[in-house]
Amino acid sequence: MKNKTHFLFLAFLLSAISLSAQKELDSILSASTSLLFDKPDQAIELANEVLEKSLDPATKVKALTFMSNAYLSKRQNSKSLKSVLRSLEFLDHIENPSTHIEVLNAIGMQHQQLRMYDKAKDYLDRALVLTNRLEPTDKPSSLLAYNYIIRGFIYREQMNCDIAQNYFDRALHQLKNLEASPATTANLSTVYYNKGNCFLQTTQIDSARTSFEKSIGYAKKVNAPSLLAFAKKGLSEVYTAQGNYQISLQHLYEADSIASEVGDLVLNRGIYINMANNFLALGNKDQYEFYDNRYQKTHQELLAQERLLIDESLQNSRMEIISERDEKLKKLHLILLIILLTGSILLLFLIIKTVKRRKQFLLAKKEINSII
Repeated sequence: MKNKTHFLFLAFLLSAISLSAQKELDSILSASTSLLFDKPDQAIELANEVLEKSLDPATKVKALTFMSNAYLSKRQNSKSLKSVLRSLEFLDHIENPSTHIEVLNAIGMQHQQLRMYDKAKDYLDRALVLTNRLEPTDKPSSLLAYNYIIRGFIYREQMNCDIAQNYFDRALHQLKNLEASPATTANLSTVYYNKGNCFLQTTQIDSARTSFEKSIGYAKKVNAPSLLAFAKKGLSEVYTAQGNYQISLQHLYEADSIASEVGDLVLNRGIYINMANNFLALGNKDQYEFYDNRYQKTHQELLAQERLLIDESLQNSRMEIISERDEKLKKLHLILLIILLTGSILLLFLIIKTVKRRKQFLLAKKEINSII
């Protein structure tokens, strides 16, 4: 079964995108990154306060991105998407290219979650074009890493893990250029978790174990329960692949205990199906049915959420198309009005000139007749 958990903490690569007088508000958000992992409701409240107080478009964008990440942590993808889309209305007033890059990357990631891969790549390509226009010393490693990780997710789903691993490795290179921070550490955990999943798919068991152990180590450093639970779940799959079902279950029990304080349906679904599979392999029918039922219930809840998010995304796409059409119609109407006014002026000029020449002709004719 393909894992859909790979995107969880990517949006936490927050960059210092404002150098204006609103720097204090920016600093408040940057210093509150840990809230995104442990207290997303407080993060949302903080983002709303900054959004109301700030007069600077760049700070407003940062607040909306922060809010989007908090909703993402709560798995409220619909609200996360709405928040990041709101930031588009401020971009025309911002010159800093890093802000534009961050927003485009974030929207690309949202469409990747919806498996709207072509649209996701369109936003990622636009972000990369802006990045490549910067001087080499000005290219933001965090935003490059962000772009590469999302591409890794897309190519893993669309093509194969070999291509995805290439992008994950590029992302690691960029992340390791950054100063240590909770966001960077969390994303290192996320990348190693996904590399581990790819190694499992290609039956590189030892490499998978190493990647999951690294993911666990980084998750502990940043004290992120959800990342730790995901990494533990991944490590359990290594032992399942080796037939060590009891050891696998030990890791899953630990993951389940950690996940109880997270409330992430995707995480819970992965733990339940893995527990069911291990109990099935051990011939424990009762425990298999218990965890399989929990898996089925959680899976149905997630499907309902995905349908809602896809419907809202399609509605947003329709609104985008309508807005673009209306904008084109306005431009067309303006062009037609200009053509009409220009034509009217030319016609009036020709009429005046014709009348003037007619008068001159009649006057000349009258003078000739008087001479005759």
